[in-house]
Amino acid sequence: MPSSLDLGIPSSQSIATVKAINVGGPSTLLPAAFFLEPVRPGYETMTAPVYAFFIEHSATGKRLMFDLGMRKDQEGFPPAIQQMLTTWRDLGFGIVVDKDVPEKLQEGGVDPATINAVIWSHSHLDHTGDMSKFPSTTELVIGPGMDTRTFPTTPESLLLESDFVGRKVTQLSLDNFVLTIGDYDALDYFSDGSLYILNSPGHQSGHITVLARVTPTTFVLLGGDSCHHMGQIRPTADLHNHFPCPGRILESLEDLSVSSRTTPLLSVPSGQSAYADPKIATETITKLGKLDASPDILVLIAHDCTVPGVIDEFPESVNDWKAKGWKEKLTWAFLEKDNVVSTRVLTAERSRLRIVTTLLISPLMLDKVRKGNQIIGLGIRTLTPVSVTLSFQPFTIGRRDFTFFPSSSRLRWAKGVYNSFLGSFRVLPGSTIVLGRPYTI
Repeated sequence: MPSSLDLGIPSSQSIATVKAINVGGPSTLLPAAFFLEPVRPGYETMTAPVYAFFIEHSATGKRLMFDLGMRKDQEGFPPAIQQMLTTWRDLGFGIVVDKDVPEKLQEGGVDPATINAVIWSHSHLDHTGDMSKFPSTTELVIGPGMDTRTFPTTPESLLLESDFVGRKVTQLSLDNFVLTIGDYDALDYFSDGSLYILNSPGHQSGHITVLARVTPTTFVLLGGDSCHHMGQIRPTADLHNHFPCPGRILESLEDLSVSSRTTPLLSVPSGQSAYADPKIATETITKLGKLDASPDILVLIAHDCTVPGVIDEFPESVNDWKAKGWKEKLTWAFLEKDNVVSTRVLTAERSRLRIVTTLLISPLMLDKVRKGNQIIGLGIRTLTPVSVTLSFQPFTIGRRDFTFFPSSSRLRWAKGVYNSFLGSFRVLPGSTIVLGRPYTI
């Protein structure tokens, strides 16, 4: 039964105050297969909060933000991200931001100008926010190996020069991580045991997480995008020892083996996904599960749909989570009916086309394909090789003026209409794939 001492966390009386800020609106909708597997029929989409965290160091009063969520003015993103967002909206997906982190800070009585540093878990659009709304005195801290190329110098970059210019940017080195907490390499940010940064790659190179001591003996682990659903880290044998699955939840399940299962129910997708390195991501998730089993650690990832409505949010703190029993309420909540993967399902019309691409990594150019005034699908053009995973029922593949190599035997070198398909293929430089409703090009 792991305790904070068993996990190698040094004793300390120094603490930090942590406050959760959710910038994701209730209309946020994401394709589940891009983030986890298996996906149950009827749960192909997932709603998700977008959490960022305000942290105040009790000893010095220094203020940090761990992640910034998504920026509100989405027209301010680099072109590669704007194109991706347009495509997601056309498919019925997207992240809705009513108020961004700076607005919520001000509403809660915190001037963004008083933030000493922003720590990015990684560089994806729903975590980097808008650094231009923070003064040049706000330091930016990023993980080891994170890609720091920016637009417009690098046209396909997902980051802006304004994120970096004029401010101190500290890119951590692997040499900084001299401690071991659980199985993580860690560094002591304030050198007093109040805040640790954990090296947590997999979802993206340079992904980092934070372990904050909120009382002398309890902690909050801010997991970023280490995983996207708590079923990817639960259950484990140690978790069962401390938090047995409640009978009311077991009674609602078709498969009662969860009470004795010692491996997580969900995993990182085996095909194209949100995880840059699935193998390393799985290793990081295993490390996270070890800390999650501790009764002294509350794990809060960025997109856990079970959290809203349970924890206190900004301007209140989460420091009293143990006294308020939040871990008992949250540990098995992912098994409740509405949280298995999603609380919403695509409409019949939108469910005809589901496409997941590496747009976060390799931008594509997508155009609506029209027959007269009717939109019949999407045209995908790429200047560099890229993998695409799609699920479309039914769909058409036309082979006019483009070439592709299928990696699935179910996809043949032919023009035609197929009843269903789920697989991956490579798009070659300068080529075009046309995906549409039943219609022969």
